[in-house]
Amino acid sequence: MKAKTAQQTKPWGRIVNLVNRLRRRSLNPILTPEQLNTELIRATVVAMIKIGIPFQFLVSLSIARSVWVLYEYKPSVFITHILSVVIIYTVGMIFVIRDQPNYALLGMIITSMLEIYIQIVTTRNPALFGVVLPVLALPAVVLPRARMFHFTIAFTIGFLILIALFPFLRTSDWPSAPILTWSILIGFMTLGTGIQGVLREYAATKDAHEEEAIKRALTEEQNRFLIQHNNRLLFAQHDLRGPCNTVLGTIEVLQLPSLDSETRQSLVSQLEPTTLQLRSRIDALFDQAKTPLLSLQAELPVINLGETVQRHLPELRRMVALMGHRETTVSFEGQRQDAMIPIRGRVGEIQRILENLVLNAAGVGATSISISVLEMEDEVTRLTIKDNGPGFPETMLLRPPQLMLSHREHGTGLGLAGVFANVQAFGGKIRLSNTSVGAHVIIDFPRLMSHQC
Repeated sequence: MKAKTAQQTKPWGRIVNLVNRLRRRSLNPILTPEQLNTELIRATVVAMIKIGIPFQFLVSLSIARSVWVLYEYKPSVFITHILSVVIIYTVGMIFVIRDQPNYALLGMIITSMLEIYIQIVTTRNPALFGVVLPVLALPAVVLPRARMFHFTIAFTIGFLILIALFPFLRTSDWPSAPILTWSILIGFMTLGTGIQGVLREYAATKDAHEEEAIKRALTEEQNRFLIQHNNRLLFAQHDLRGPCNTVLGTIEVLQLPSLDSETRQSLVSQLEPTTLQLRSRIDALFDQAKTPLLSLQAELPVINLGETVQRHLPELRRMVALMGHRETTVSFEGQRQDAMIPIRGRVGEIQRILENLVLNAAGVGATSISISVLEMEDEVTRLTIKDNGPGFPETMLLRPPQLMLSHREHGTGLGLAGVFANVQAFGGKIRLSNTSVGAHVIIDFPRLMSHQC
């Protein structure tokens, strides 16, 4: 990890990062034009430092030779050059480290030009203005043309001021230095304009491709959702038709005039559990359909979860008995009925959660079902349903129940899918598990404080 961090802080690492951003299109976010310009300026500053330091080293050797071998200049020329170079690259590195590449480039250009002006005066050589070319060559490629014109005009004015102030600089060839320098810089600026245009077109094309890919992915996801939704509706239609046909057939038999009273009473008693089963499946479909609407509501009503569960216990026992499981007991463990255990939800949906879980447990052979409501220390209100049945299959424990996915032989998956839909709509979480005794369902609702009720 330390080696990687050290590598990223090296100047070369910044150039490599920029190249990788431009190459690995799918692994990096889209660069906006502003971000792309900033990265180009950063790479330019780093390149100026990497190229400039060796170049200035050679210049220093040449000046040292001119001072101490050829005796053309005074030692102050060499000392001034060394101090200027230190200032130039210190300014650039400070701003690069602070992640301010624009200020780094501006600072290096200005300090370099000041150093050139000083060398022109101390050496009495106006031809040194040509050193502007290596200083502005790379910026001319990446900076906008208008900004480069501002730099060229400002530096030309500075050079003309030097010529006006120091008569010894007015040699016969002094105009050739700026003319030749600007001619070459215009070529670099033209090249830079073309490169910047290509990069902008690349960024725009990449942006368009990314947007098209996102739209295509959204369309595919919507189509997949619609196909799944249609399949669920078709399956639900097939599944609901069975209880409907049972009810219609029973009604048709009840209308026979030859039917004796005992048979009639038996058929009537069979209608209620069948109708109850039909209502439960329809409610589960509605629960799934309206889950997005419930979850978008800013304020759900506050209900007393403990009271809701205890009030619905007699109906749960009656429904279990109607489904033919008279030996199954349904009990409640928790706080007293008058204790306030508030959550945000709807009484009807909470009742259907209980009905689906209790009837599912009874349907797979559980003879003892226990319901509890407790306020936990981690700011949740917990509703727990435990039974002594065979438990959940492993496939259901690995992923949430879906429509058309049931662990019962003739199940539809409607019940548990509706339970998950309602719990999620009320901001809760549900966990299914198996114990040594049977199935264990834990539902955690966000607990409300007294000031929220």
